[in-house]
Order: sequence, then C-alpha cells, then structure tokens
Amino acid sequence: MDVKNVLSELGLGEGEIKVYLALLKLGSSPVSALKEETNLHRTTIYDFIEKLLNKGLANYVLRGNVKYYQATDPQRLSDFLNEKASRLNEVMPELVKMSEFQKKDLNVEVFKGKEGYKAALGLVIKEGKNLIGMGFEEERFEELIPDTMRWYFREAKEKGIKERIFVKDSAEFFYPHDNISYKSLPDEYFNPNQTMTFGDYVALHIWDPFSTIVIKNKDLANSYRKWFEMLWEQNVKIIKGNDSLKRMFDSHLRDLKKGDDMIVFGSSKHIPKYFNKYFNDYIPNLANNGVKPKIIFDEDAHSLINACKDNNWVVKTLPRKYISPIEVNLWKNKAAIVIWKEEPVAFIIEDKEVADGFKAFFEIQWDIAKKVKK
Repeated sequence: MDVKNVLSELGLGEGEIKVYLALLKLGSSPVSALKEETNLHRTTIYDFIEKLLNKGLANYVLRGNVKYYQATDPQRLSDFLNEKASRLNEVMPELVKMSEFQKKDLNVEVFKGKEGYKAALGLVIKEGKNLIGMGFEEERFEELIPDTMRWYFREAKEKGIKERIFVKDSAEFFYPHDNISYKSLPDEYFNPNQTMTFGDYVALHIWDPFSTIVIKNKDLANSYRKWFEMLWEQNVKIIKGNDSLKRMFDSHLRDLKKGDDMIVFGSSKHIPKYFNKYFNDYIPNLANNGVKPKIIFDEDAHSLINACKDNNWVVKTLPRKYISPIEVNLWKNKAAIVIWKEEPVAFIIEDKEVADGFKAFFEIQWDIAKKVKK
C-alpha cells in the first residue's frame, strides 16, 4: 500500500506529506536541509511544518539560534486519528524503517496546539509512570479538550497510572477518577503554568499560545519531585474566610461516599447566619451520597439539629456548658478545627494519629451526650 495515499487519507495535505516524510528520512534537520530534500520553497516549508506541529506529528529543538525539526514517533499517528488506526498500521513498518530515528536523546521537545497536548499525554501513557503535577486548571481542559481527556483517563486507568495534583483553593471542577488525588494551594500562590512530572520527564504547559514543552532530564525530574513532595507532605493547612470554609465543606461532598465515616462535634447555634443557607443544601447533599454523619450539637442549635435529623444524620446534644468553643470535623484521615467568627478560620490537619486522637475524644463525649429522637 502506498504510504503517501494513506497519509493523505489521514488528513495530511501533499505538502505536509513531503515535509513529514523528509523529516522521517533526515532526522533532526534545519529548514535548509528540508528545502534541499523536498525542493519546496522555504516559506512554504514553514507553513507545512506549522501544520505538522499543530497535529503533534513534529517537534523541534533549539541549537544556538537555529530550530532543528524532527518528526515525532510514527506510532503517534495512531493517536492522531484513532479511527484510521487499522489503515495506518498497514504502512507503519515502512514508516518506521524510513524514519531511521537518531538514537541520540533530545533534551527538549515542543508540542503545539491541542493535538500537541494529546501527543504529550501519549508520552505519559507510553512511560506508564505515576504523574505529579502543579498548577492544574481542570475546568479549562474539560472545556477545551473533553474528548482528549476522556481518552487519556481511559488509557491511564488501563496502565494503572496514578496522579497527585495541586489545584488552587477556588477550583470548582475535579475529575471524578479514583486514580487522581487532589490538594489545593491558596490562589495567591498558584502558578497558572501547569507542570507535570513523570518518569524522567518534566512537561510545562502554556495556555497562550497553547503549547507544551517536554524536557527529558532525570536530575530535573527528581528535583521537581523533591519540591513537590515537600509541599504534598505538609499536613497542616490554614484557611480563612467564608469562601474557603465553603470549599472545605464542598470537599466532603467530593471525598465521602456511601459507608464512609464523618464525625462532627462542638457545633453550636453561633455558626454565622450567612452559613445557614449553605448548610441547608450541604446537609441533604451529603445524605444523598449515602453518608450518615455522627454529630454532637449544642442543645440550643435547634434549626441545624432539625435539618440534620430530617436527613438521617445521627444527632446527639450536650448542654452548652460542655460544648467546646471550637468545632471539629473528622473525615478520612483529616481533622478540621473550625473557629466560627466574623471571618471564620479553620486548621486542617491531615494525619491519621491526630484524627484518631480526636475520634477517641469524640467517643467520650458521644457516650455522655443525649440522643435526639426523630
């Protein structure tokens, strides 16, 4: 089967095919070498290279002030048009043979456009290593490339790839996959340029222009990991203000599923009124997830007590004099100590021993508290 005809059916124009095949044959090359190989005008070659870059079929490196272009691995054509994969595989051996890729590792690759980002994700899949990341804005990816993201998560799940990701505190969209763990950073410390590290690779994503720079360097990847782990292992986080507190409670709706434990004690009627409307939604939503929290209230917190017991929460009360001036929320291995005031403050501690200690204290109070009847 003719290689050029198949590439044409995949959507490549005649000029793109000439330049792409020349890149396979020559390996890493400047435009001057491509001009000599293809007999195309220099300006035209740049146009075709730009199209190949946007499709994720080519990349380049800088040597001095000169760009050296090369074709990406022909196997990536399968990701470029999945429905054409069977046709492509018929000519793949010939393409691979033509390419005669240089064995020398390239340190930097630049992938342009949405297809370029898909090619970078394809490299994650090919490596099959766990991924860590900073600066992710999941809602933007879901808006711009939802099909690509579904493809990636399907492939990542099959490969057993796990992700740990930092997002900003104000993030509202999260992918609901078991292989992803999220933590957040204050918005003011959030770097909008995404960085992901996997294997010996560090990939930097830039939104404008939409492009991804992939660097292969073991030492650099290890440095990013050390920096990431230092942040990830910080087990105390301080949050302030209404919006931050609401996002903490929103995380319960995201993290807790049917059968999970949720414990609250120290809740009083002095929770600010502006949170009442929020809790009117939060309480039934958590119940809809199949979670039945155990909660100890100040006996005077009538409206919240009624809302909780109406949604099958297990509620007990203590006289106000026995209620701590702080509220404690326990879920997973997290303990959140909330101080309700005009600008509420919470200290979130992620530590199993700390959480277990609070649970033991809760059980002492639970034994002496009065059960609220339905």
